Amino acid sequence: MKKFTYALLATSILLTSALKAEASSFAGPFFGLQLGDTKTTEKVSDNLFFQSDLPADYNIDPKGLTGGVLGGYRWQFNKYIVGLEASGTITNSRSHVQDYVDGSANEYDTQFKRGDTLLIGPKFGYLFMDKMMASVGVDYALGQFRSREQVNGADPATCGSGDCPNHNFLMQGVGFNAGLEFAATDTINLRLDYEHTAWQSSTVTDSSGDTAKISPTDNSVRAAVIYAFK
Repeated sequence: MKKFTYALLATSILLTSALKAEASSFAGPFFGLQLGDTKTTEKVSDNLFFQSDLPADYNIDPKGLTGGVLGGYRWQFNKYIVGLEASGTITNSRSHVQDYVDGSANEYDTQFKRGDTLLIGPKFGYLFMDKMMASVGVDYALGQFRSREQVNGADPATCGSGDCPNHNFLMQGVGFNAGLEFAATDTINLRLDYEHTAWQSSTVTDSSGDTAKISPTDNSVRAAVIYAFK
């Protein structure tokens, strides 16, 4: 009986130690690589970039791959995790709109691209399984947006104000994210998450001197491999 009691006690101690080890698997500094898909919806408040036969308030939807690095630090309190995370990504999402203005023989083309993005903010997680965490977070976002106008495949002969025919502007925004993260080993975690970013509106002037307000939003699905420093 005593041997059984000692064995039971030893097993309990081992299990408790193992559970504590599992509970601490998400705490500490971390660094990772991520890759995903981003779709940007740019709502344009008026005809812009030669689009004279399009209705006001039309959408332009660049889409493409996004990839980059992330890092941060997390604290764990039993099943609850609080952390601060920053990420930098390069996005190659792009689209273009072609239009024949007023029935002319000239072909007018505008290309829209998303550039680099910086995100930083707090994350809050809950360990709902031994190795699985669900998390939500909010981010401050800083992103680059680009557009380029062309007529018959070349830059327009005349331009209005601004940096026409190439428009480069930096926007600030707020992002919201949610995801799942799995501790595959003691130091390697796998994550799948979704991020929605609402960007500030920006006023742009095209080569004809027309102005309009662009209001973009990003929707990204990303997978990441994370190394946790122990």
